[in-house]
Amino acid sequence: MEKQTNRRLRTAAIAVALVAVIGGAAFAYNTVFAPSKMGGAETARSASGNESSASSSAQPGSGPSSGSAESSGGTKVGGKAADFSFSDADGNKTSLSAIRDGKPTVVNFWATWCPYCIKEMGAFQSLYERYGDRVNFVMLNVADTSGEATAGKAYVKDKGLSFPAYYDLEHAGSRAYNVSGLPTTLIIGADGTLLYNGAGAISEDDFAKKIEAAL
Repeated sequence: MEKQTNRRLRTAAIAVALVAVIGGAAFAYNTVFAPSKMGGAETARSASGNESSASSSAQPGSGPSSGSAESSGGTKVGGKAADFSFSDADGNKTSLSAIRDGKPTVVNFWATWCPYCIKEMGAFQSLYERYGDRVNFVMLNVADTSGEATAGKAYVKDKGLSFPAYYDLEHAGSRAYNVSGLPTTLIIGADGTLLYNGAGAISEDDFAKKIEAAL
């Protein structure tokens, strides 16, 4: 009887130890290897094949991240656009309000790993050549992964793109506008009103119409 009791105790102890080991391994994996919430959301949105622009009435909610804007303003179409800072290719900081300078402004959030972003780069280059004297363009690379800013600079240079490229190194723009999918594009009026906030790729002709409406 005593031997059977000892055997049962040893079996129970082994079972408890295995559970502890498995639980510890699962915790370590989730802590160290799990992808970031933002990166996973963006990848899912890009891979979904959503090539139609989001309706201007279907905007991101004004959750906690909206408060990260550096001045008053928000992400709701028809309201004052949130301001935020970002960097140029040389690492110099500027801000959305500094660039707007009384003109309508187009802001495009993009990354080199996003196929739909890359697909529409040619369209944005064409739109910049067409409207660049009347509209500010802020082509904002979302530096959400290690080396993305470097990859973005190399891409712009290799493709000979002349539109103004900037880099969201501190994710200020992504937080201010609750960007959870790429590409995301904004149009801000000359008076600072947010006129359009859409996720997903959009055709050059359709976007030209939106720019014309902002002029």
